[in-house]
Amino acid sequence: MSATSLSRRINEFLGVTAFALALLWLIALTTYDVSDTVWIFNTGGEYPPTNFFGQVGAFIAELSYQTFGYSSFLMPITLVITGWNYFWCRPIDAAYTKLIGGALLFGTTAALLSLSFGTLENGGRTFDAGGYFGSALSQWLAEYFNRTGSIIVILTGIFLSIILSTQFSFGRFFTRVSAVFIDWINHLSKATRNWLEKRRRSRQRRTVENERLEKAGSSSGRSDTLAEIQIARDLEKERDEKRKNPIADHNTPEPSDLAGAGKLHPPGTQKQNPSIQNTKKPKSASLPFEDAKLSPLGSYTSPP
Repeated sequence: MSATSLSRRINEFLGVTAFALALLWLIALTTYDVSDTVWIFNTGGEYPPTNFFGQVGAFIAELSYQTFGYSSFLMPITLVITGWNYFWCRPIDAAYTKLIGGALLFGTTAALLSLSFGTLENGGRTFDAGGYFGSALSQWLAEYFNRTGSIIVILTGIFLSIILSTQFSFGRFFTRVSAVFIDWINHLSKATRNWLEKRRRSRQRRTVENERLEKAGSSSGRSDTLAEIQIARDLEKERDEKRKNPIADHNTPEPSDLAGAGKLHPPGTQKQNPSIQNTKKPKSASLPFEDAKLSPLGSYTSPP
């Protein structure tokens, strides 16, 4: 597709037309009524068709259901995708490959519906779920592969048609799904290990607390022991909260550290390196003339 103004207008016209056809086709399929008067198929009706698309919609719906069955709903989707590419002037890469993939998708979907559901009843009339085309294709496959083999062949054709008609990659899809699944398994295993470790620590703590209570003996000793146990539980709860939020408490010193710092270094005393504190300043050796008194400038002193 060229990017000139004329070709862009033509492409936009084709895109809007495809959108309109997709909407009308979908309305015709969803408002289908077997009692409607339809050209060629049912011409004996006395009342106008109830299809929202009128006689044209009733004819399109009847023809679609008779030919492809419920797989006819793929046609509006195909028109929407085609109209989107035309409207934004996007070239369709490998158009013939996508056309073959779309035809294969229609045929295999109709055959799968016909093989799975058979005939369905709608308003007193019975018709095949995959239409005439799906019924013929499913019967031909069942004749050579039986029902199980036919389902495998049809599913293979559906996967191949998706690869041909779209840019979908099953390899990338399963890679992402497996990565998400592995992350979920790792998260679950980590949570399970943490839960088991927490339960083990809780059992050990209860065992130690019971032993301390048994050794306490008197009621006053038991009350003191219970108070100590409660303090230990509060401290452990604070540690668990700090483990959950390590960033918030990264720069907050422990209370024990602050108390120790106050004892070792009272206010006004600067903490120094012990090696610096114990090091004494060496005395310099005195010079021979250090104690001698220097005579003023210009005077003369006789030698002894």
